[in-house]
Amino acid sequence: MESDMGKAAEHIRMEHEYISRRLDILQHIFMKSEPTVIINKKDLAECIRFHSIFTGMCHNGKEEVLLFRNLEGKGVDIINGEIGKLAADHRICSKLIMTLQDSLTDNPYELLSPEFITGVVGYINHIESHINKENTILLPIIDHFLSNAEQELMCELFDKYENHIMDKFDNKDILANIDYLMRKYA
Repeated sequence: MESDMGKAAEHIRMEHEYISRRLDILQHIFMKSEPTVIINKKDLAECIRFHSIFTGMCHNGKEEVLLFRNLEGKGVDIINGEIGKLAADHRICSKLIMTLQDSLTDNPYELLSPEFITGVVGYINHIESHINKENTILLPIIDHFLSNAEQELMCELFDKYENHIMDKFDNKDILANIDYLMRKYA
């Protein structure tokens, strides 16, 4: 853990690393496969499910529902509207995921659509850029505006929020599944 980073900022940074490493699975399955390799659509679907549930609902949800609201209450959004820009990036992420979900067919013999191919590339590029933005803009804002005690409380709320999402939508298997794919495609 970085010594100068508070607990909530470190929590967000570690999730960014986790998400980034899971983007590598998409890149490996989709972009680094040999032309003769049949792409495993079940694995692709599980990657998309992970990014929909964990990245979208859990991670981005924690930021929007808990963190951004707390920071905006402290007048942080006045700083160049950065919080609003990050929230807008989350909406783009959601749209890209919906495009991927809608354009991936279950038929293992059907080729991937151009819409899906474009969507994967767009999603990976967007998430990498967004994580970099949050690491350079959001993390210092968290450390500047939230005390250590507020950051500890925020982490407790993050955990409760994530557990709620995982329980409510019966997605407890998603982290184990994506970790399995990480080992499979590493």
